[in-house]
This record gives sequence, structure tokens and C-alpha cells, in this order.
Amino acid sequence: MLRSARGFVAASRLPLPAAGDWRAASVSALLMLPQAVTFAVLAGLPPEMGLYAAALPVIVAALLSPSPTQISGPNTAVAVMLGCALAPLATPGSHDYIVMAAALTAAVALVQLLLALAGAGGLLARCPPASIAGLNLGIGGLMLAGQVAPLLGLTAVHDLPLLSAAWVQLQRAAECNPSALGLASLSLCCGLAWARRGRRGVWAPVVALLAGALATALLDAGWGPAATQLERLGAVRLQWPAWQMPELAGLAPYALKQLAVHAVEIAVVASLQSAILLHSALATVAARDCRRELMAQASSNLVAAAGGGFAGSASFNRTAVHQAAGALTPAAAVLSTLLLVGGALLAAPALARLPHAVIAGTLALVAVQMMAAGWAAALRQPGRRRLMALGVAALALVAGIVPALLLVLLTLVVEALASRSPGP
Repeated sequence: MLRSARGFVAASRLPLPAAGDWRAASVSALLMLPQAVTFAVLAGLPPEMGLYAAALPVIVAALLSPSPTQISGPNTAVAVMLGCALAPLATPGSHDYIVMAAALTAAVALVQLLLALAGAGGLLARCPPASIAGLNLGIGGLMLAGQVAPLLGLTAVHDLPLLSAAWVQLQRAAECNPSALGLASLSLCCGLAWARRGRRGVWAPVVALLAGALATALLDAGWGPAATQLERLGAVRLQWPAWQMPELAGLAPYALKQLAVHAVEIAVVASLQSAILLHSALATVAARDCRRELMAQASSNLVAAAGGGFAGSASFNRTAVHQAAGALTPAAAVLSTLLLVGGALLAAPALARLPHAVIAGTLALVAVQMMAAGWAAALRQPGRRRLMALGVAALALVAGIVPALLLVLLTLVVEALASRSPGP
């Protein structure tokens, strides 16, 4: 046990930056800035919390992960699940909502740590890609449904399931804000057009956000903010985090029970995503690698809970960009975080004027990309696994993420038992 702990600490030592780390750091920081803000809004949290979640927690995960070029932090699936978990318990953006988000993030970290100590690394090392393909397809559909209200410039409905709320909003489409619908559509179309540019398509969310921001500036200059009646992001209050663990004393027993259930769901999905990404980054993945990754993600989320952020996991698109830009060591992730903080301080006034419709268009683009990637990955699977992926996606859309997750876990357990049984 002592030797294992020493190896874990030794692996976290920061190496000197390699030649490609500097370029990768600047590219990753530029990509992360708009994503951090949009993911915070997606989770129902103030935009600055996305920046906090993309700072020190990213460094902690990078230093402790067995993959030298993996990037973690806030991401789509976890942000969607956070929003779905917290919206029935408190008003998004309120003090109680933020307190519950911190408590849920700390609980996610605790569950991931327990999974690592319980030997779940061996199970995750055999995680089939079809499971993640189905979850991504289903979560992308739920995410798209959740953007219908801001796309139309309407008030969100929080007391209905996402698909039901989206249907209610679509029935009120005649009451939409034309400025909001136009900006959202422009952001989405520009992002989709850029997404067709091969490997450069990973920049599509940045292009969508910049196109919407530019169009907003032109509208404000021509007609004025009063005429467009756009709901804006508001002040981005960047300050040094308080660094304290969340208070649970004021939470009702029902809320605590719900947070505990959702913590298990989010921890499992985040761990599955990180394990799949680890499989693509390393030639061979052993149980000890997945155990180290679980401990890295648990440490990252614990720092996020104490430092004003929220839960996250390893990111597919940011890791792909990071590696393509030339990242070789964890130093690239550290440098990208420093550049992100500096860029956020400079861009705070511009972010405050950004309409929710532009962010909704950008998130709709991310949802479409997520669904397309999940659909393509599902179709690449052999017959039975393809059906499993599509079944997980359909179950997530119709019944919610929890039943889909239970199906994935059941599949993992069955396959693990089958591999241990003696042959005929």
C-alpha cells in the first residue's frame, strides 16, 4: 500500500514543458474559455463557476492521471446531469442551488474515491465503447431538448421532464423573440458550417460563439439593447475562491437523499467517460491505470467543490484538440490553465454582454455534434453491441439517464461474470 501511494505521488510531479506543450496550451486555453462559460450556464450555475471548474481542478487531474495528455474539467454530459439533478430542488443560479451544486460535486468525488478503493478499476478497464456511444447519443438528445426555450427566447419550464418541457415550448413558438431566434440560428449554422472542415472542425463551438457575439454587437449598434430585448449573461464576477467545503447542515433530508442518488449517477458516468478516453490514449489499459484515473478525477472534483467549481470529468473534444496541437506532458495542461485565467480576466466585460440565445445556439451545436458522434460510434459496433448502444440511447431519451445508466452497469457486470466463468 505504501509503495502504491509513493508511486501515485511520484506520478504527479510536474515535468518540464516539451516543445509542443506551449502551442497546445494556447490552443486549449482558447477553446476552454467559451466552453467553461457555456457549460456553467448549461448546469444552471453562474458563468464564473465554469471558469473556476476549468482552472485548478484541471491541473490536479492532469498531474495525477496516468495519461500525460488528457484534459479534464467541465463537460457536456456531467453539466447536463448536474442541471437535471438540481433543477427540481432549487431555482437555477440561486444561493441554495449553488450550495447544492458544491455538495453534489463533493459527493461525486467521494463516490469516485470509493469506486477506486473498491476495485472498480478492473471493471472499467473492460468498459465497452458501445455503452459510452449510447449514453452520448441519449445525453446529446436531452441536451438539445433543454435548449429549446433559450433558442426561442422564452422562459424555461423547470417542473417538467426535458422532452415534455421542450414540447411545451415548441407549442409557444409563435411567442418567440425574433432577435433571440435569429442569433441562436446564426450561431448554430456558422458552427455547423465550420464543423465540416475536417480536423479543424473541433473549433466549431468557438466559431459559433464568436459569430453570435459579433452579430449581437451589430444588433446593439443598429437598434440598441432595449429594442432587441435579449436576456444577457450578466456580470462575470471573477474573484479568488473562498476555498471551503460545502455546508450540508441547512439542506433538507429529502434534498440530501436526492443529492446522494444523483452523485452515484454522475460519478459512474464521469468515470465511464474517463475510462473510455484512457483506453484511446494508452496502448494498453490495466486495472491499476483505471484506479489511478478514478483517484485523479476524485481529487479534481474535490478541489472543484472546495474552490467554487462543479463536477467534471475527462473531456473527449478538448483532449483531442490538446493532443493534435502537440501536447506531450502534463505541463501543457498547467500552462493552458494559466492562460485561461488571464484570458478570462481580459474577456469578462465582453462575456457579460453575451445573450443567452448565443450560448443556446452554441450548446445546440455541441449537442448535435455529440449526437452525431454517438450515432456514428453506435453504427460502428457489431450487431449485438450496436443494439445495446441504441437501446441505451432510447432509454435515456424516454425514461431518463438513470435507467440507461443501470442498463450500462448491468451489461458491465454480466460481461465481467461471463469472462470469469470457465469455458465448455
